Amino acid sequence: MARALSLLLSLFIAVSVQAADLTVKRVVDGDTLLLSDGQRVRLIGVDTPEHHPSAKLKKDAGGSKRRAAVIRALGKRATGFVTQIVKGRAITMAYEKSNASRGHRDRYGRTLAYVHFKPAPCDELELWAADDACEAAAYEEGFLNALIIEAGYGSAYTKFPFRYLERFRRLEAEARRNNRGLWRPEPQAASATTQEPAVPQNVSWVVP
Repeated sequence: MARALSLLLSLFIAVSVQAADLTVKRVVDGDTLLLSDGQRVRLIGVDTPEHHPSAKLKKDAGGSKRRAAVIRALGKRATGFVTQIVKGRAITMAYEKSNASRGHRDRYGRTLAYVHFKPAPCDELELWAADDACEAAAYEEGFLNALIIEAGYGSAYTKFPFRYLERFRRLEAEARRNNRGLWRPEPQAASATTQEPAVPQNVSWVVP
């Protein structure tokens, strides 16, 4: 009994330390984070436009018939949105059981996870980000993966099954229907005061 209690206490301490120590050092792009301990985290079930030159950027540009420069501009805004929400903030992670055999990592060595955070007061966000985030149920929930899609800054990545697949599909459909985030039909001009990334007229970047 004492040994079992000791093990449970050790696990509790490990989880507590992880929760206290893990913060987002940098947002690499809209669906990838760099944490304070050096981990790169790939958000499960989320796909955002590429803003770095890459083979995927070329593929998305060809498949969606959009210029690479347009997709990169959209990607920069998605990255800016996620930066507003979690950069420098403490996070916790949850995983999919189906990824356990691979150590919860993808082929690039990134940790595959759902990321949870404590929402900041909306007046701490830039106005353009607050407009999209603070009306989203996932923001109050503190569920980053869902928030990105609900606020219109990413699509549901459904190549592989995961527990929130149907929810993410529904959130994407609602974001498109309500012209949220990157789904707004009008160009979004850059602002010197809000530092909002410039966005050309947007259309889906998703490869059919």
